[in-house]
This record gives sequence, structure tokens and C-alpha cells, in this order.
Amino acid sequence: GLNKLARGDLEAAIDQFRLAIKRMPSYAPAYFQLSLTLEKLGQKEEAAGALATAKDLDPGLRLCRSPLGLRGWVQSQLRAR
Repeated sequence: GLNKLARGDLEAAIDQFRLAIKRMPSYAPAYFQLSLTLEKLGQKEEAAGALATAKDLDPGLRLCRSPLGLRGWVQSQLRAR
């Protein structure tokens, strides 16, 4: 989704973020990026919902803002076990 977002293809980015969420429902960074992209399209209510889910999964959004992305999330999941 980030590559699509960087190219300005917001609809394709949303599709990719939703696919990531479908495959890994507890992946907070996908919800976070989805919320930012939806906000850019003016879909404020749905963006707020995605952001709330990201915050529930990652309080403080520490992993969402990390440059480690997926790697950081996987490490956090392993530590939680």
C-alpha cells in the first residue's frame, strides 16, 4: 500500500491496506496507514474508525510510526507470546 500511496494512487493504496488487514487483522500499521489515506480522500468517519483500531492494537501508535514496519510488528507479536 505504501508504494501505491507514494505514487498518489490512493484508491489502490486503500485496497492494499485492506488486503493486509484481511490477512493480518492485528497488524496495527495497516489500520494506521488506511486511516491516513482515507483522511486524504475526505472519508473522515471511516478514517477515524481505522485510527481507533490502530490505537487499540498499538497503544501510543509506537509500532505504527516505527520505520521497522512489519518487522517491528512481528517482533512485538513474538515477544507477546
